[in-house]
Amino acid sequence: LKDIQPSTTCLVQVAAVSRNNQLGAWSEVLSATTDGLAPALTETPVLFLAARRHITVEWDTPACSTCAPIIAYIVQVSNRSERGRSSSKGGQLQFELPLQTCPVDGGPCCWLNGQSTKVTLPGLDPNSVYGVQVAAKTARGIGVLSATCTASTRACAPEMGPRGPRLLRS
Repeated sequence: LKDIQPSTTCLVQVAAVSRNNQLGAWSEVLSATTDGLAPALTETPVLFLAARRHITVEWDTPACSTCAPIIAYIVQVSNRSERGRSSSKGGQLQFELPLQTCPVDGGPCCWLNGQSTKVTLPGLDPNSVYGVQVAAKTARGIGVLSATCTASTRACAPEMGPRGPRLLRS
């Protein structure tokens, strides 16, 4: 048997065939399940924290009894728009983030928090809307991307006028 999908249960019987095409008795039915590649997220990730230049999203850590342990997450981020107008950047970023890693350079960070997993995505534009999708990665492969979580960064403070700050009362 080959080309069977991951996490699939198959029922198998065999029978011998002689050289003159006589069919022997069938064996008992054997049930076999192929291993899963990676578990799928059952729910859409949700926004946990929004700041001017980064967002943190969270999801329930997926469980799968036939899958290998999760070693990383693939996080795909797309710039949907700057609030009020469509995005001129419109790009997509993809990160592979090993669990419980927070680099010292301020890059993306992924960690377990009880039954949930969180990822912080820095370096985003203020006052912008992003779409975030997540897939689990195991030693056997990458799972299916989650549904899209829409998250917005906060706006920056307005710029001061040409006169700068003034003392109104002393």
